[in-house]
Amino acid sequence: MKYYNYVDVPNWKKLQQQLIDHKNLNLWKSKEDLDKDPKKKWYCYFPKEVKRDLPDVYKTFEDMGLHVRQLIYFTNMQNDLNEKDNMNERSIFIHTDAEDVLDARYENNIPLLTDFQPMNALNIPLEYCDGSLTLFYKTINDNADVYYPLYDCGGHGHNDVEEIERFELSSPAVLRINVPHAVHNPHEQPRSVATFRFFEDLENYLTD
Repeated sequence: MKYYNYVDVPNWKKLQQQLIDHKNLNLWKSKEDLDKDPKKKWYCYFPKEVKRDLPDVYKTFEDMGLHVRQLIYFTNMQNDLNEKDNMNERSIFIHTDAEDVLDARYENNIPLLTDFQPMNALNIPLEYCDGSLTLFYKTINDNADVYYPLYDCGGHGHNDVEEIERFELSSPAVLRINVPHAVHNPHEQPRSVATFRFFEDLENYLTD
């Protein structure tokens, strides 16, 4: 099974800058802003917004036969591969992407951002991705998820998984997100990517 594969996205460097500008205009202005709100470590946009705000991005994927379902800006803070305590902000965030479940803390009229089971995604590196690693794991027991306070989200305990693959996101790539994965960011600055989910299945991009 392949866990990732680099993909030829036409003029991706131009699209990268447009995505960076869009992210910076619409989200946080500084690391201090980011630290104030952990939930801003990812933010989701939908097809109409992408088509309106990022027409070149939308059209490029459309020409590839792909129709954007979600664009998520995801940010990883500096972390340490040797930190195994999920409660420590230096821990990498090991998780499997999944359909949203409505949190009991919220009102019933809060819409779910992801009302489907994500299987794979296409990531475009944005900032401070050089030297960072995406890691893939297999589960080695059936222990319950643990809580990662920095990301206000549940994920896998370090002792519940075993690493099986890693790669550097140096250019656009399709990756499996329905298996445990994480990001190691060695930089002091936040590492950000644009991750796209499509209505189409990307499995054919992960074949040899």
